[in-house]
Amino acid sequence: MCRILFPVAVAAMLGAASVAAAKSTSGTVMDIDMDARTITLQNGETFALPAGFENPGIEPGAEVVVTREMKDGRHEASEVTITK
Repeated sequence: MCRILFPVAVAAMLGAASVAAAKSTSGTVMDIDMDARTITLQNGETFALPAGFENPGIEPGAEVVVTREMKDGRHEASEVTITK
């Protein structure tokens, strides 16, 4: 019984850790550079966009929410949503 519960408990902890790592930031877009795959907010934060990201019409001045996490020492966006 213990052999079954231990892997389940470890998997649950790892799943919770990955969910807890994702955070969101809201702000106004200062720049979006599809060649460099980055989006920069007016507060100066820059986020790497994921491979295959297709811009849904985000332009400077747009209000967005960026769902992000730290990967390899930089902020990587997993999702960018226009709020206005």
